[in-house]
Amino acid sequence: MLLALAALAAWQWTEAVRQERIARAQRDRAELALSAATETANALVRDFAIEFKDRVGIPSDLVRRILDKARDLQQQLIGSGETSPALLDSASSALDLLVTTLLDLNETQAALDTAMAARDIMQRLATNDPANAQWQRKLAVAHNKVGSALQRLGRRNDALTAHEASLALVEKLLAADPTRRQLQRDLEITLAQIGDILAVVGRRDEALRYFRRAHATVEDYANGNPADALAQRDLAVSFEKIGDMLSETKGLEEALDAYRKSAAIRERLATSDPNSIEAGRDLSVITDRLADALARGWRYDEALAAYRKSLAVRERLAKSDPANAARQNDITVSLHRIGDMLLKMRQAKEALPHLERALTINEKLALAAPDNVQQQRDFAISLNWVGDALTALHTPRDALGSYQRSLDIRKKLAALDPANALWQEDLANGLARVADTQSVIGEKDAAIENFRVSAAISERLMNADAMNGRHRRGFAVVLNRLAATLAEAGQADAALATYLQSLDTTEALAALDASNAQWQTDLQFVLNRVAATLAAAARTGEAVPYLKRGIAVAEKLCAADPDNAFLQRNLSISYEGLGLALAALKDFDAALEVYAKALAIRERAVATEQGAALDTRAHDDLYFIFANMAAAEEAAKRFDRAMLFRTRAEEDTRRVSEADPANARARLQWHRALQQIANSFVMAGNSADAAVPLSTMLASAERMAASEPEQAEWQKQTAIALYQLASVGDAPRERLARALEIARTLAALGQLGPAETGWVDLLEKALAALPS
Repeated sequence: MLLALAALAAWQWTEAVRQERIARAQRDRAELALSAATETANALVRDFAIEFKDRVGIPSDLVRRILDKARDLQQQLIGSGETSPALLDSASSALDLLVTTLLDLNETQAALDTAMAARDIMQRLATNDPANAQWQRKLAVAHNKVGSALQRLGRRNDALTAHEASLALVEKLLAADPTRRQLQRDLEITLAQIGDILAVVGRRDEALRYFRRAHATVEDYANGNPADALAQRDLAVSFEKIGDMLSETKGLEEALDAYRKSAAIRERLATSDPNSIEAGRDLSVITDRLADALARGWRYDEALAAYRKSLAVRERLAKSDPANAARQNDITVSLHRIGDMLLKMRQAKEALPHLERALTINEKLALAAPDNVQQQRDFAISLNWVGDALTALHTPRDALGSYQRSLDIRKKLAALDPANALWQEDLANGLARVADTQSVIGEKDAAIENFRVSAAISERLMNADAMNGRHRRGFAVVLNRLAATLAEAGQADAALATYLQSLDTTEALAALDASNAQWQTDLQFVLNRVAATLAAAARTGEAVPYLKRGIAVAEKLCAADPDNAFLQRNLSISYEGLGLALAALKDFDAALEVYAKALAIRERAVATEQGAALDTRAHDDLYFIFANMAAAEEAAKRFDRAMLFRTRAEEDTRRVSEADPANARARLQWHRALQQIANSFVMAGNSADAAVPLSTMLASAERMAASEPEQAEWQKQTAIALYQLASVGDAPRERLARALEIARTLAALGQLGPAETGWVDLLEKALAALPS
């Protein structure tokens, strides 16, 4: 019996060992199969991400579906059992590549989810093996990918935290291996990403330091390896980012130099690889940056040419994949910039078709993807641009319709996620645009209410992120617009209080970064507005200190960037404002002294016109300073000296009108100059001499009325000239009768404006007062 039991036990032991071996073999085969399948899935995700990242002609929706299926397969396999560190590493690498592709496809939330999954895998591996430098490096890369996605979603503080975590890891690794190029590039990328966030929140000096450090990291290597396309691209990016900061904190020429160096590199890269979407897009981006800087320097023709070059690149890229929303969006960005430039050049009629084309594209994209919030936002932006063009074309009610449609979209987006600062900012801007237009059409109460709602949103954003310069500036800007509307509505005290609130906000903003030219310019502007509001309330003496403070700010800006035409013009405006105040205080000599400083700046601006093209804004500025200097001399009873300025104003406005006969505004300006000469003669007691400039004005108005009979303005100009000639020349009855006939016709057609409705009565009384 004992022997039998022993034999049974031996058999059971042998059988157990055999079964364990079978189970182990099955488990090994299963794990091998799982590992092989997981690695296949990892490879699939990795290969698709690489393959689709920069391919021409493959529809983006197809790419997205394939990537989603590959990623789902990978996640299922990873989650189905234990996997080795090598497989986890492979999975993280594949996900990392996928993040870049998803960002390119504007699938930002999916990119963030994927980036966080990759980071969590690498965190697990790096924690388990802290001596593994490669896994520490990959964890740093994963932190950066998370930061990039967070930045795209507007979560900047979280993004900064992610990038700083990456920086700490990279610096530690580089200290142990300082010559390793891969780590140097990791450092360069991380520094640039931190700089990007600092720039957005207004910490530009800090951002510039990070960008310069990134540039120093890549420059030597790139210069020594001209065939390394990646290093060349990195060098171009570093030049671009430095240019961005210099354009806002330092001299324009320094920024242009940096942009041109970047553009030269990117032109070479795009030429050497014409099928590269990335190289083409990079070229379009830097071309836009260069154009932006040229526009800030008032070099509008050069800027417009650059924007059109960028558009041509983007249209070529979009043709290869018409369904790619990102590339279509790039086209709309270029169209918006071209339209904006044409608006700045006062060519609203030419701007409108470009902006309407952008609207058509964005509306189509928005309708095709009603749940894509970015597409809806882009549609709202295009509606605003069209509204801007319609505003410039003096059709405010049409503009209001476009602005209101945009606002409706922004309200819906803001309601989806009230914590989204970008959407709240969009809502505030949309309300302000609607309010601006309501003010123009006389709906002051509605405008004031919308401005106040906009200001409340902007103030909440500012208080929630006190170091965010853009939010602080947004609050100040809407306060300025509210104050202007309050002043127009006759609420002078409320307007002044609102401007003073804006001044407090802007002073705090300027103190954040004394080198930020935009913020210092904002400070100068609001100082001038406070002064103007005080002067309008007959408190001119109180206005003078604010004007002098504005001049001090402007002079400091011009000293730092003496070739900046925009800053020079702002300084001339401040001089002119002080001159007006001093003239109102009857200190005419002091007024003329500061007017002369403004005149010197404006004469230089006209003298630097390029080619045959005239800068009409510069000539407008010149006209106004001549007019103000003449008015000061007239008030001082120095009529001969006044006439010198009146004559110079007439000569310059005539020159501009003759250079562009179709420019109605220029001709009207010339007519005003002629009227002012006539008025000056009358003030000096030489009424007979006033007939000469008025006759010239009459002849011009009659020619325009004959050639453009549909334009009521020329009929009005004819009537004005006839009325004024009747008081200084011969045949007064005939001239008044003609003027009255014109006024009655215009009144019957409803073409007299609010300020002109009394013309018929005025002319009838003037005729009746003539001796029979």
